[in-house]
Amino acid sequence: MRTIRKALLAAAAVLALAPASASAFTGISVGAPVSASLSSATIAFGSFASCTGANFGGSITTNAGAGSGGTFSFATATFGGCSMLGSAATVTAESLPWSWSHYGTYGTANLSVKLVNPAFSCRYTGSLGFNYTATSGAMAYAGSLVRIPVSGPLCPLTVAVSGTQRLLDGAALPVQP
Repeated sequence: MRTIRKALLAAAAVLALAPASASAFTGISVGAPVSASLSSATIAFGSFASCTGANFGGSITTNAGAGSGGTFSFATATFGGCSMLGSAATVTAESLPWSWSHYGTYGTANLSVKLVNPAFSCRYTGSLGFNYTATSGAMAYAGSLVRIPVSGPLCPLTVAVSGTQRLLDGAALPVQP
């Protein structure tokens, strides 16, 4: 009996020293922080505009359990290194927080942005789909955003959006489905 007890205590000690797994929706609590930074070269808004930087910050809002996913909400979003039709531009997040749903290896993302350069002011909103790679935390998203009526008449009606963000938990580890 003492041998079994010693073996169990030794196993518990090894487990206590092992690094915690990075798991969202498995062992991560509602309210836990998540962040996403641009890992592709750009986030592209069709051939109309692009940015070389994009950082989102937020938290887990629902947790459906291991392998079932949940939702996270990005309350902050910043963009940098942006251009529109060859000139410098500002891209601003609108309608925050953005709600993103995660279902294991795929998900949906809602976002709204305002693209501005000296000649144009365009606003877009919509939902994108994304594929998720848990080993790296890569969220490769694609889809189209639709122009909001308050935009200028020369703004395209839709823009195809593509990019890849790296989704991390509060310990800076890739979020796991």
